[in-house]
Amino acid sequence: MKLASAYAVIEPKHLADIDWKSPDFMVGTGPFMLESFKSGVEVKMVKNPDYFKKDKEGNQLPFLDGIEMTVMMDRSAEMDAFITKKFDTTSTFAGIVNQEQLERVQAQAPDTVMGDRYPAQGGTLWLNSDYEPLKDIRVRKAMALLIDQKQLRIAGSGDEAWGRTDFAFFYGDYGLSRTEIYQEMGWNKSWDERVAEAQNLMAEAGYADGFKLELLTSTMPEGQRTM
Repeated sequence: MKLASAYAVIEPKHLADIDWKSPDFMVGTGPFMLESFKSGVEVKMVKNPDYFKKDKEGNQLPFLDGIEMTVMMDRSAEMDAFITKKFDTTSTFAGIVNQEQLERVQAQAPDTVMGDRYPAQGGTLWLNSDYEPLKDIRVRKAMALLIDQKQLRIAGSGDEAWGRTDFAFFYGDYGLSRTEIYQEMGWNKSWDERVAEAQNLMAEAGYADGFKLELLTSTMPEGQRTM
């Protein structure tokens, strides 16, 4: 799973013993190359003329000549700079907004292009299958069938517009599609069908009247709320 992640980096064997903080270790094959770096201030990158990827029409990537990134620790100041068009975009992580920020951007910068996306990380509900009743796969399947995506998003972020319930460990080009996740979880069926199937599974497992379950939860930064 880790090697399939975009964070996994392949380095030539002869660099294996070089200090990872050394400039000699920074061997990249990405679309941009580092031009300058001022700690806590800015990062400038230029187009990699030898980048190996092309788009579907065969055009050489990237299309941008370079990228300039400004380091800003104040989220409010960053939003101000974006709304006043000092920035073309915010960072892929810090660009995540809450409801209040969304309404502000829509009101003050209505031409802004926004959309949901698969996050880099999210919270996961782990079930200890070493003990009953969770040891029984029929119980776990019944629980999966009865996950109400809408209510889960509301519970996690206060509004059903926020969060994703179709997020998996593997996603994107090397993972499961939304359709596959829904099929695997049984979410492609109607709610009544899901309830009936879950009730049958619970009865087969000996828990026709259900059971109580205690869960230990923790808080999570708003930008990482992925249901």
